[in-house]
Amino acid sequence: VYDSRYALTHILKEVSPDIIHVLGCSFFSEYHGVLVRLLNKCPVIFEFYDVASLCISKEDEETREIYGKANMELIFFAEKFACERCDGLIFGYSQEALEILKSRYNIKIPMLEFHPYVCDEFISDNNDKYSDLDGSVHLVLGGNVSPSIAPQKYLGDSQYLELIEIVTKQEIFYDVYNSPHFSPIQAKRLYSDYMLLAKNNPFFKFEKGIIPDKVAKQFSKYDFGTMVSLFNRGTFLDVHNRTRMPSRFFMYLEAGLPMIVSEEMQYLSRLIKNYEIGIVVSRKDLDNLSEIINTYDREKLR
Repeated sequence: VYDSRYALTHILKEVSPDIIHVLGCSFFSEYHGVLVRLLNKCPVIFEFYDVASLCISKEDEETREIYGKANMELIFFAEKFACERCDGLIFGYSQEALEILKSRYNIKIPMLEFHPYVCDEFISDNNDKYSDLDGSVHLVLGGNVSPSIAPQKYLGDSQYLELIEIVTKQEIFYDVYNSPHFSPIQAKRLYSDYMLLAKNNPFFKFEKGIIPDKVAKQFSKYDFGTMVSLFNRGTFLDVHNRTRMPSRFFMYLEAGLPMIVSEEMQYLSRLIKNYEIGIVVSRKDLDNLSEIINTYDREKLR
């Protein structure tokens, strides 16, 4: 943990590890790969959580306006730098995405499709369900929620108010656990509309996020984990949606939950279908989600 980017540069110059693993957890941290390579002589492994060129278009004027011209130049330079100047690459994407990047950059280093995974010590053995008490269907969403004030063009797939209205009007319970990395003051400032909806809608709860080793036990009380978006407001590029593997997939597995996922997430949908561990839905299915769920044997999926 470092106090500032200035402090980080000094740490990188002073430490002498055998290897440095850089996690590019957002577009604006990709330059860490540049810093590490310039300030330390050990091998560097760069892990892409989101690949900028698979998510956004450098040529799109609205994108440049949202992120800023200088930031865009840095984001794409840092991605190319990581691919061509580090010693190994890790991706949370399908093999298709890796092949696309090979065609774009002069990559001569090892590339690995390596995802988060189910951790044995986190697996829940709880069998108590909210639905056992009231006979209703209970869905849960865990992970980052984008505030409504964020640009819809690029964060619309993680803005859920419209989806919540569609689901809960069918008398399905839908609880959202946001990222745990928000203070109460931040949460109130950014998510007041979600909090207001939760106050007025008996089928919706907006909960504070839970740290990873506690999630499975809490989520195991639900019937399904969800990875559903409306995909109707100009989200990330299709190739990102098609090839990405969200880490919450493994969190739901730890909780013993079958999943409901959007068909646009093709790599994820293929796994859900192949292993028969959930339901893949289209946008038009969402208005009849209650009926669709009732056609499946929940216990068999679980």
